[in-house]
Amino acid sequence: MKKLSFLLCMFLAVNMYAQVADFEEAAITPTEANSEYLMDATGTFTSGVCSFGQYVDAAYAPAIYYYGFVASNHTDTVFESYEDAYQVVGGKAHSGNNYVVWYSSWYGNDRVTVTEETEFDGFYVNNNTYMQASIVDGFGLTDGAFTATDWVKLTIYGINGTDTVGQVDVDLAKDGSYIQTWTWVDLSELGAVTALAFGMDGSRYNSYGLEIPTYFCMDDLTPHVDEPATYFIKNNWNGGNWTWQQMELAEDGITYTYQGVFGGTGVNINTEADDSEALWFPIDQWHFTALGYEPAAGDEILFEYDSQESTITATFKGKSGLETITIKSENNSLKVMMNGQLYIIRDGKTYNACGVEM
Repeated sequence: MKKLSFLLCMFLAVNMYAQVADFEEAAITPTEANSEYLMDATGTFTSGVCSFGQYVDAAYAPAIYYYGFVASNHTDTVFESYEDAYQVVGGKAHSGNNYVVWYSSWYGNDRVTVTEETEFDGFYVNNNTYMQASIVDGFGLTDGAFTATDWVKLTIYGINGTDTVGQVDVDLAKDGSYIQTWTWVDLSELGAVTALAFGMDGSRYNSYGLEIPTYFCMDDLTPHVDEPATYFIKNNWNGGNWTWQQMELAEDGITYTYQGVFGGTGVNINTEADDSEALWFPIDQWHFTALGYEPAAGDEILFEYDSQESTITATFKGKSGLETITIKSENNSLKVMMNGQLYIIRDGKTYNACGVEM
């Protein structure tokens, strides 16, 4: 059952932010002595609802090679050697202090994974300073600076189980320019996935393969969170003022406390601020009087809307200490549960569970 709520925006904002992979968790925050996060034996680290794979190659120690994702908080922007590969162009994260740098892995374990099917809005991408040096000056394997015809492309693959369900391409460099600031990548077209995989390609090849560094930087990978559908409520409980008020529909509602004088003839609830296709909920003070309950200003009212059954339930909890009264619209009548007893309201009359008019 869905619940109508006035105060849901703050909850959704906090909930959505908690799922974003921003790499600010204390467990993956790089230290001053080691500004890249070194993986433990599990080969992954978690941020938000996502797990990020990494492979550490220590076969040539003391030189250590990292593949997949590495968390970084580098702010330096000067590239002098391969050790500076974990620096983002511009020298700062998109948000907070941390970001991740991805490097293509010969060994696998370089994906983002989630425990259940998830849709992603997207993430912010940037180049690292190694890529920048290769584009501008032709560093390392890159033979000379880029020309206007050179290009580098990042491809994000949506994976669901064992199937590739879509891909999104991002030009990291093209037509004589390259990404130098955090840039939003829209992943919404991938739909529901259980993993994100990454690949890179470019215009420069030699006899061994691609001669362009295969790195990119990521921050704020954002899962999709459904925003509540907007509903409107109109009533004349406050003495005839039929003003539509916006509400929001979501799984978890928050009680609405009515502050006016309870009266009038009922409530309209609709997806638009008009009377077209509005659901009529005919509750009024006289119905309650027949049941021995006098609603008053300050009584709490929680509306619940069942979109499949097209029924509305209103739960009243009187501030005066009266027991909770639950009312459900069903088959052109109202079912009222009060003090453990069932009552039916139909055609302006109140009946007990046996059908006897009260």
